[in-house]
Amino acid sequence: MRISVQKAFEDIRRIYFPLWDGKRLWRVKQVNDLHGLRGQCDEAKRIILIRNDVAESDDRDCVLIHEIAHAVCGGWHGQRWKKRYKQAAIKAQKCGLSTLAQKIEADIQRMEQGFRPTPNCAYRLLENIVCDDPSIEFRVAAGLIGEQLGMDTETFLRRFKRAKAIFDEARQLEEEVRQIRAAWGET
Repeated sequence: MRISVQKAFEDIRRIYFPLWDGKRLWRVKQVNDLHGLRGQCDEAKRIILIRNDVAESDDRDCVLIHEIAHAVCGGWHGQRWKKRYKQAAIKAQKCGLSTLAQKIEADIQRMEQGFRPTPNCAYRLLENIVCDDPSIEFRVAAGLIGEQLGMDTETFLRRFKRAKAIFDEARQLEEEVRQIRAAWGET
Protein backbone atom coordinates (compact mmCIF):
# COMPACT_ATOMS: atom_id res chain seq x y z
CA MET A 1 0.00 0.00 0.00
CA ARG A 2 1.35 3.41 -0.99
CA ILE A 3 0.95 6.16 1.59
CA SER A 4 0.55 9.85 0.84
CA VAL A 5 3.38 12.33 1.14
CA GLN A 6 1.44 14.03 3.95
CA LYS A 7 1.21 10.77 5.92
CA ALA A 8 4.90 10.03 5.26
CA PHE A 9 5.77 13.55 6.48
CA GLU A 10 3.79 13.00 9.70
CA ASP A 11 5.38 9.57 10.27
CA ILE A 12 8.89 10.90 9.67
CA ARG A 13 8.29 13.84 11.99
CA ARG A 14 7.08 11.44 14.71
CA ILE A 15 9.77 8.78 14.28
CA TYR A 16 12.92 10.70 13.31
CA PHE A 17 12.31 14.22 14.65
CA PRO A 18 9.98 13.85 17.67
CA LEU A 19 11.11 17.08 19.36
CA TRP A 20 10.91 19.21 16.23
CA ASP A 21 7.92 21.36 15.34
CA GLY A 22 5.89 20.71 18.46
CA LYS A 23 3.31 23.30 17.42
CA ARG A 24 2.92 21.66 14.00
CA LEU A 25 3.69 24.85 12.08
CA TRP A 26 5.56 23.11 9.25
CA ARG A 27 3.81 21.50 6.31
CA VAL A 28 4.72 19.55 3.20
CA LYS A 29 3.72 20.30 -0.38
CA GLN A 30 4.23 18.37 -3.59
CA VAL A 31 5.28 20.41 -6.63
CA ASN A 32 5.95 19.63 -10.28
CA ASP A 33 9.38 21.21 -10.55
CA LEU A 34 12.16 22.36 -8.22
CA HIS A 35 14.64 23.28 -10.96
CA GLY A 36 16.72 20.15 -10.61
CA LEU A 37 16.21 19.59 -6.89
CA ARG A 38 14.20 16.67 -5.51
CA GLY A 39 13.22 18.55 -2.37
CA GLN A 40 13.64 21.94 -0.74
CA CYS A 41 13.28 23.36 2.76
CA ASP A 42 11.76 26.84 2.84
CA GLU A 43 12.49 28.00 6.37
CA ALA A 44 10.77 31.37 5.93
CA LYS A 45 7.45 29.79 4.93
CA ARG A 46 7.93 26.67 7.09
CA ILE A 47 7.28 24.32 4.23
CA ILE A 48 9.04 21.27 2.83
CA LEU A 49 8.67 21.03 -0.94
CA ILE A 50 9.03 17.67 -2.68
CA ARG A 51 8.75 16.89 -6.36
CA ASN A 52 5.72 14.87 -7.46
CA ASP A 53 7.91 12.35 -9.28
CA VAL A 54 9.71 11.26 -6.10
CA ALA A 55 7.30 8.39 -5.61
CA GLU A 56 9.22 5.34 -4.40
CA SER A 57 8.77 5.21 -0.62
CA ASP A 58 12.44 5.02 0.39
CA ASP A 59 13.37 7.82 -2.04
CA ARG A 60 10.48 9.96 -0.80
CA ASP A 61 11.36 9.33 2.85
CA CYS A 62 15.04 10.05 2.21
CA VAL A 63 14.16 13.41 0.61
CA LEU A 64 11.78 14.30 3.45
CA ILE A 65 14.36 13.39 6.10
CA HIS A 66 17.05 15.35 4.23
CA GLU A 67 14.87 18.47 4.08
CA ILE A 68 13.55 18.20 7.64
CA ALA A 69 17.16 17.94 8.81
CA HIS A 70 17.65 21.34 7.13
CA ALA A 71 14.59 22.67 8.97
CA VAL A 72 16.02 21.40 12.27
CA CYS A 73 19.62 22.52 11.71
CA GLY A 74 19.30 25.42 9.27
CA GLY A 75 21.85 26.29 6.65
CA TRP A 76 23.22 24.05 3.98
CA HIS A 77 25.09 20.75 4.28
CA GLY A 78 27.30 21.60 7.24
CA GLN A 79 28.51 19.38 10.06
CA ARG A 80 25.45 19.94 12.24
CA TRP A 81 23.10 18.98 9.40
CA LYS A 82 25.24 15.95 8.53
CA LYS A 83 25.25 14.75 12.14
CA ARG A 84 21.46 15.04 12.42
CA TYR A 85 20.93 13.36 9.05
CA LYS A 86 23.28 10.54 10.08
CA GLN A 87 21.27 10.05 13.28
CA ALA A 88 18.21 9.48 11.09
CA ALA A 89 20.13 6.82 9.11
CA ILE A 90 20.99 5.03 12.35
CA LYS A 91 17.36 5.20 13.46
CA ALA A 92 16.20 3.83 10.09
CA GLN A 93 18.63 0.93 10.43
CA LYS A 94 17.37 0.21 13.96
CA CYS A 95 13.79 0.21 12.62
CA GLY A 96 14.74 -2.41 10.03
CA LEU A 97 14.67 0.04 7.14
CA SER A 98 18.09 -0.81 5.74
CA THR A 99 17.34 0.46 2.21
CA LEU A 100 16.35 3.86 3.59
CA ALA A 101 19.43 3.92 5.81
CA GLN A 102 21.64 3.10 2.79
CA LYS A 103 20.01 5.87 0.73
CA ILE A 104 20.66 8.41 3.50
CA GLU A 105 24.30 7.26 3.80
CA ALA A 106 24.72 7.51 0.02
CA ASP A 107 23.23 11.02 0.08
CA ILE A 108 25.67 12.03 2.83
CA GLN A 109 28.58 10.68 0.77
CA ARG A 110 27.42 12.71 -2.26
CA MET A 111 27.38 15.83 -0.11
CA GLU A 112 30.86 15.08 1.26
CA GLN A 113 32.24 14.61 -2.24
CA GLY A 114 31.22 18.12 -3.10
CA PHE A 115 27.74 19.19 -3.94
CA ARG A 116 27.88 21.08 -7.24
CA PRO A 117 24.78 23.22 -7.49
CA THR A 118 23.36 23.73 -10.94
CA PRO A 119 22.70 27.25 -12.20
CA ASN A 120 18.95 26.55 -11.97
CA CYS A 121 19.36 25.63 -8.31
CA ALA A 122 21.36 28.78 -7.54
CA TYR A 123 18.97 31.02 -9.45
CA ARG A 124 15.94 29.47 -7.75
CA LEU A 125 17.50 30.19 -4.37
CA LEU A 126 18.11 33.77 -5.50
CA GLU A 127 14.48 34.15 -6.60
CA ASN A 128 13.30 32.74 -3.27
CA ILE A 129 15.39 35.13 -1.23
CA VAL A 130 14.02 38.10 -3.20
CA CYS A 131 10.47 36.77 -2.70
CA ASP A 132 11.10 36.52 1.05
CA ASP A 133 12.70 39.99 1.25
CA PRO A 134 12.19 42.20 -1.83
CA SER A 135 14.27 44.99 -0.25
CA ILE A 136 17.42 42.86 0.06
CA GLU A 137 20.49 44.22 -1.70
CA PHE A 138 21.99 42.13 -4.49
CA ARG A 139 25.42 41.57 -2.91
CA VAL A 140 23.82 40.62 0.41
CA ALA A 141 21.60 38.07 -1.36
CA ALA A 142 24.53 36.74 -3.39
CA GLY A 143 26.58 36.42 -0.21
CA LEU A 144 23.84 34.54 1.65
CA ILE A 145 23.28 32.12 -1.20
CA GLY A 146 26.99 31.71 -1.79
CA GLU A 147 27.37 30.79 1.88
CA GLN A 148 24.57 28.23 1.58
CA LEU A 149 26.30 26.73 -1.45
CA GLY A 150 29.69 26.68 0.27
CA MET A 151 31.38 29.54 -1.58
CA ASP A 152 32.19 33.19 -1.00
CA THR A 153 30.33 36.01 -2.74
CA GLU A 154 32.93 36.52 -5.47
CA THR A 155 33.04 32.82 -6.34
CA PHE A 156 29.24 32.74 -6.47
CA LEU A 157 29.19 35.74 -8.84
CA ARG A 158 31.91 34.28 -11.08
CA ARG A 159 30.20 30.89 -11.25
CA PHE A 160 26.64 32.15 -11.76
CA LYS A 161 27.02 34.92 -14.30
CA ARG A 162 23.27 35.52 -14.74
CA ALA A 163 22.75 36.11 -11.00
CA LYS A 164 22.31 39.88 -11.29
CA ALA A 165 19.83 39.57 -14.19
CA ILE A 166 17.86 36.87 -12.33
CA PHE A 167 17.88 39.03 -9.17
CA ASP A 168 16.62 42.08 -11.09
CA GLU A 169 13.87 40.03 -12.79
CA ALA A 170 12.77 38.59 -9.44
CA ARG A 171 12.73 42.02 -7.84
CA GLN A 172 10.70 43.43 -10.76
CA LEU A 173 8.22 40.57 -10.44
CA GLU A 174 7.87 41.17 -6.69
CA GLU A 175 7.24 44.87 -7.36
CA GLU A 176 4.53 44.00 -9.90
CA VAL A 177 2.92 41.62 -7.39
CA ARG A 178 3.06 44.34 -4.72
CA GLN A 179 1.37 46.83 -7.07
CA ILE A 180 -1.36 44.36 -8.00
CA ARG A 181 -2.01 43.58 -4.35
CA ALA A 182 -2.16 47.28 -3.54
CA ALA A 183 -4.64 47.84 -6.36
CA TRP A 184 -6.79 45.02 -4.99
CA GLY A 185 -6.52 46.39 -1.47
CA GLU A 186 -4.43 43.46 -0.18
CA THR A 187 -1.35 43.82 1.99
